[in-house]
Amino acid sequence: MKQILSLILLGLFTFFYSCSSENTSNSTELFDSKDNVTPCCQVQCRLSSCKKMGPPCQCTCVGGMALCYDPSNSDNPASKSSMPTVIIESSPDKMPLFDESIRYIANNLHNAKAAQALRNLKQLFMVNNYKIDTPIEIEKYYYNLKVYTDFIETQPEEVVDLLSAIK
Repeated sequence: MKQILSLILLGLFTFFYSCSSENTSNSTELFDSKDNVTPCCQVQCRLSSCKKMGPPCQCTCVGGMALCYDPSNSDNPASKSSMPTVIIESSPDKMPLFDESIRYIANNLHNAKAAQALRNLKQLFMVNNYKIDTPIEIEKYYYNLKVYTDFIETQPEEVVDLLSAIK
């Protein structure tokens, strides 16, 4: 019971950890600013980075993946038609890191669903020239990220730390 409570608290802490994270950068030099809007938060993680252009200002890393979004807004048709308020990026040099994480999850942790979600995220970056900023692509990113984070939340701290640091 104590271990389950610890996992729940760890999962909540990881999800709600905001821009005060050590992974958070306030420098806009890391990103191309969209319409000269200053991000309210941004984070650079092992596999991806993101910046959020408006409230709620919550950016964090989950298992090496960037999270700068309020998924509850994805059902709002107005938010899909308006300009994106989040930009998610990766780079070609991070694609081998995706492969290492995918192999570890599939071969050592035996979770095909989480490994496939990570494969889908890698593919999404590659197809979009490593920058995700349209409402449809952002929705795809967060759909797959949800599968991946649901898996991460069930893992012991050592596994989460390992997935966040695989180099």
